[in-house]
Amino acid sequence: MLKSAAIGWASGARSSAGLAAILVPRGEFAHRARYGRARESAALVAVSGELTVDKLPMTPSRLQPVALLVRLAVGAAAGASLARRADRPVFVAGSVAALAAWGASVGGVRWRELAAARTGSDWPGALAEDFTALAVAHWAVQE
Repeated sequence: MLKSAAIGWASGARSSAGLAAILVPRGEFAHRARYGRARESAALVAVSGELTVDKLPMTPSRLQPVALLVRLAVGAAAGASLARRADRPVFVAGSVAALAAWGASVGGVRWRELAAARTGSDWPGALAEDFTALAVAHWAVQE
């Protein structure tokens, strides 16, 4: 369940991170980006795009209802996928992951507000959140 919570958290922080970590075999990110199959390449493009768009001032809040529901659904799907691989209860894992995605979504907004208040910009908080989300997603898919 800890790995499902972790992949859910990563999905709440960066919605594409959890599923991308599942789709792209570990240690093959650079190779797959150049030579990968379509779905793996699409996952990497989605992560790259999200990491960029997330920093733009016109990007809507992840706490808007539709955006938040997407993060919860993606987190749940990623958590359920990890559970299925490990032959664990899928519904429980998906629920735990969705709850973790909610926490990361709300917590990430608060974290960036704190970073902006302290540094005058939310970029340091956003970059720290990027790194953490990718690292947590990577850890969650390790066997």
